[in-house]
Amino acid sequence: MTSAPNQQPPPCAGQAPTVIINNHVSASAAASATVGGHGGRRRRRQSAMVHFWLLLFTAGLGNVVYALHVSRWNRVRER
Repeated sequence: MTSAPNQQPPPCAGQAPTVIINNHVSASAAASATVGGHGGRRRRRQSAMVHFWLLLFTAGLGNVVYALHVSRWNRVRER
């Protein structure tokens, strides 16, 4: 009995199975995402965990200060 041309034979005992990973993202898209995409200028992003801890410890006032700090940092950096 023959197997279909696209099927692989079952692995032998004691041999690790073959794993095939199909990525649908081109290499250039992944590289630009790593570098920063446009011109290498990275924006600082708001951190959800920082906001969570600031909410617990500062009753929300720290969240406002942190958000203003990150927004100002991005505005100055873009000039």
